[in-house]
Amino acid sequence: MTGDHTNALVSVVIPCYNREKYIEAAIESVLAQAYRPLEIIVVDDGSDDSSIEIIGRFGSTIRLIRQENAGAAAARNSGVRNANGAFLGFLDSDDLWTGDKLAKQLEVMTRQPEIDLTFAHAEEFISPELADDVACTLRCRQGAMPARVQSAMLIRRDAFLKIGFFDETLTIGEGVDWLARANDAGIRSVVLPDVLLRRRLHETNIGTTKKNRRQDYARALKAALDRRRERQESGE
Repeated sequence: MTGDHTNALVSVVIPCYNREKYIEAAIESVLAQAYRPLEIIVVDDGSDDSSIEIIGRFGSTIRLIRQENAGAAAARNSGVRNANGAFLGFLDSDDLWTGDKLAKQLEVMTRQPEIDLTFAHAEEFISPELADDVACTLRCRQGAMPARVQSAMLIRRDAFLKIGFFDETLTIGEGVDWLARANDAGIRSVVLPDVLLRRRLHETNIGTTKKNRRQDYARALKAALDRRRERQESGE
């Protein structure tokens, strides 16, 4: 698969906050995609490490947007507002795509135009630079697993706009909230059986460092249940 089945522009949005260790590899995994044309937008969310310098080494191949720290949801939204593509992809700045990720998803979406959104399977790995005493504290699940997460998705731009932007009031759980709204909107999606995402585990994963904000997950789930209850009561 060479990814030449369509000439549609794909905009890839990478939110970045203090990811000097990993942002280079994340960007390179997008540049290594078999599919073209691509628009790569990195939104730096107020980093105070060397992330900006590392991103700058890629020159004009990357569109860099800088903003004050406002969270991953705000960074993704900023990227979407500046995107020109008919399709939108998202990659967390510490994760990696396989080289055929976009090509395989676009093949499905071209063959089945009724599909608005595709996900894929993912594999987790422990970041190789971690000391043994840190690595042993991380729970790394073995094998491929379905990944209905931002980094594994590709969506038609018009479908994304129908759903709406990520909730910027949520520090974590914005993906859960967004996916629930996608389901509410009747967005048609499939999960490809292929492993197209490699999820990096390290000591500064947001799920680890933001444990005190787990209430955001609960709030996102409650909002989804409330919407479902309202639809049932209205007879929709």
